[in-house]
Amino acid sequence: MSGCPITILFIALSVCQNVAYDIVFIVDSSGSVGPANFELAKRFVGDVISRLDIGSSATRVGVIDYADSVENVFFLNR
Repeated sequence: MSGCPITILFIALSVCQNVAYDIVFIVDSSGSVGPANFELAKRFVGDVISRLDIGSSATRVGVIDYADSVENVFFLNR
């Protein structure tokens, strides 16, 4: 995936390498998104997470999925 907002995010993450973040991704999985765009969203989340030091004392990541209802896929503390 390429594009200005994504590039800016990755630059910010690389500049602040020794910072612990709390990041929550909110992912729309409703039918209006469509399967192809949902896959793009999942790939984006994976690309961002792969660049982070994940751990309880490092960056913590959560995911919220919404469509007809909201589901916490995983929490910051797990």
